[in-house]
Amino acid sequence: MLLLTSEIDGITANTGLAIAITGMSIVFAALVLISLALVGLPKVLAVLNRYYPEKPDHSGSLPRAATGVSDQDIAAAAAFAMHIHRGGAM
Repeated sequence: MLLLTSEIDGITANTGLAIAITGMSIVFAALVLISLALVGLPKVLAVLNRYYPEKPDHSGSLPRAATGVSDQDIAAAAAFAMHIHRGGAM
């Protein structure tokens, strides 16, 4: 217990308060920089989008009319999947 008391006295008497304030200031400055970066990110991305525009995405599905799949086919596939999921035999 004596060792703990002497350590606390040394921290409060010497440089403990200065170290604590310095640490809190560093953390506060880092949080301010992070928040400013998050606020400015949409603006930076808008400028970059002028020079590097997004490419069109071709991964979408085709319309049903183009694939030849009817509503009955989709219902049959869903019913089969549910049957298999519940442990039914094929």
